[in-house]
Amino acid sequence: MKKQELEPWETDIGSSETDQRLATNEESQAIDDIVGLQQFTIRLQKGLVADLKELAKQNGIGYQPYVRLLLTQHVNQHKKELARS
Repeated sequence: MKKQELEPWETDIGSSETDQRLATNEESQAIDDIVGLQQFTIRLQKGLVADLKELAKQNGIGYQPYVRLLLTQHVNQHKKELARS
């Protein structure tokens, strides 16, 4: 995707450290609630995490959204298989 095709919040907004701040716990919780996210902790092998980060980078996204995508695809596929049987 070319830079001129990107929305401002993808390139300009927040690009300066003066425009950035850490969200408070309350703000983070509110955002998670709005988008339906729940914090989940898992321990993975270091090599696997490195591979996931590299694959995510190749796909142009962060590794956590990439892992979410992989898990969602996996679960949806198995739910379809179960529904067929």
